[in-house]
Amino acid sequence: MPIADRHTDAAEALATKLRERGLRVAVDRTRETVPKKVRASQLMKVPYTVVMGDREIESGTVAVRDRQGHEVRDVRFEAFAASAAKEARDRSLEGIDLQGLA
Repeated sequence: MPIADRHTDAAEALATKLRERGLRVAVDRTRETVPKKVRASQLMKVPYTVVMGDREIESGTVAVRDRQGHEVRDVRFEAFAASAAKEARDRSLEGIDLQGLA
């Protein structure tokens, strides 16, 4: 989920990397505020919402929010991608320990 229009290209690049790992990914390009986008993803029961802005692009990290609303910032993208792919591959119902990725 890009924070602003200028973050959309970076979000698309990360979405492509996640798709290459076999995950279903959608980039929210709507012109809504971030809280509205997050709320919409929670209502749709999206397992993980990844938020990207200037700070995340510069540092190579992302902010990740799970379905229950727990948010962890400064998560290395590669660590999240590997954990999400493993969770999908194993069909795990436990979810990712987001605190362990930060």
